[in-house]
Amino acid sequence: MSLSIGQLSKKADVPIDTIRYYEKVGVLDRIQRSENNYRIYTDQTLADLLFIKHCRELDISLNDIKTLKQMKAQPKQACTEVDNLVNKYLIEVSEKIERLLLLKETMIIKMLNYLHQIHNVQLMFLKLIWKLNIFSYNKL
Repeated sequence: MSLSIGQLSKKADVPIDTIRYYEKVGVLDRIQRSENNYRIYTDQTLADLLFIKHCRELDISLNDIKTLKQMKAQPKQACTEVDNLVNKYLIEVSEKIERLLLLKETMIIKMLNYLHQIHNVQLMFLKLIWKLNIFSYNKL
């Protein structure tokens, strides 16, 4: 099936400018052109673009995406480079999880402190009302 760049953009949910950029930097293979010079995209292009999009969502760099694509094209080569690349991102993800857990803990502590302060203010307000005898059972 052949797709226009607009159709590809919609199917992959990737902006047209991003598709052109990926072509320009060599992450997405150069595309054939029709007689009227329009780009012609295939199902394989869509699959490649979705792979790139998924990698970018995982914060994998464009250079590493290129490396992964090259390795995919040469499946008989040693897996050491792929293993190293995957380990690099596993370490980054683990570090990011640690930072997020620390942030979560900090936010919970701040929220509890804030709630404690609000509770103290409410208690002070109730004590003040009581002292000023604003609420009196005699008035009811």
